Order: sequence, then structure tokens, then C-alpha cells
Amino acid sequence: NNVVDHAYEEDDAHQEWLIFLGIDNEKCCVVISDLGQTIPVSVPRNITDQGKAVLEQLFNLEFNDWGKIDDANRIQLASHFRKSATELKHRGKGFANMMEVCKQVPDSELYVYSRNGLWRMKRGQKDYKKTYKSPINGTIIYWDIPLNQSLIGQSSSVNA
Repeated sequence: NNVVDHAYEEDDAHQEWLIFLGIDNEKCCVVISDLGQTIPVSVPRNITDQGKAVLEQLFNLEFNDWGKIDDANRIQLASHFRKSATELKHRGKGFANMMEVCKQVPDSELYVYSRNGLWRMKRGQKDYKKTYKSPINGTIIYWDIPLNQSLIGQSSSVNA
């Protein structure tokens, strides 16, 4: 839903996105990709007074300095929002939900590559960010979730 609501304008003729899922005995990998507007482009629409406070806290910048923030840092900023540009209370939770899994599942990773920026979150490690010279069209999200080996193949019955 995030791609449908944020990557493309309503009147865009081409609104395509792809999702790939791979599961084996060790992990689940999810890749979501679109060719729409990038996260660094869409973030300013979401900035409210609360967003401006986050901006100032993270980067020691005021919103007027938005142009000084590179794409990797714009993606990190987007990760702090808990709502979407739709302003609906039940929307804007996708990024937060993926991050929460990464915080709770050891060795899980979340990569977001959009326009010129790459941002990665991995539990227990500082966020990794990189800005590239050449942009990509759209956004690629790669989410790697290790599976708990101790639960695989066990029955869910409870002893009385």
C-alpha cells in the first residue's frame, strides 16, 4: 500500500511495483521495488511541526535547510515518520513495522535504496548510510529476516 499511495501520483499512467519473496530454513527475504517518485522526493510532503523537530534533532538543521540534506539522510528522516501524506491514522505504519521487526529479531536487516541514497538498519548497529553519485529511478527495499531455528518443525500444541 505504501507504494500505491506514495510512489505515484493518481494520474500517473504507469503505476507498477514488484515484490519478491524468498523463504528457506534460515531466513525470509522480501524485496519491494517501484519506479515512482523516490523517498527523498516524497518526504517533504510529510513534514509537520513534529517532523521539523525530528529534522532539527537528527541533523541540527531547520526545515529551511532541507536542500543541504543528502538522500541517505532523507531516507533516515523518513524512517522516523509514523504517518503518511494521506494523514489517515491507520496509514504510515509500514516503515515503522519493518523497523520494529529489525529491532526485535537478531540479525535482521532492512535496506532502503532510493534515488541517490542508501540507508540500512541492523539490530544493535548504528544505521549505515551512503550517498551515490548516480541516482536510480524509484525505490528498492530489501528486508532480510532470519527465522528462529528453534521453532521450525515444532508442534504448536500446549501441554496441560
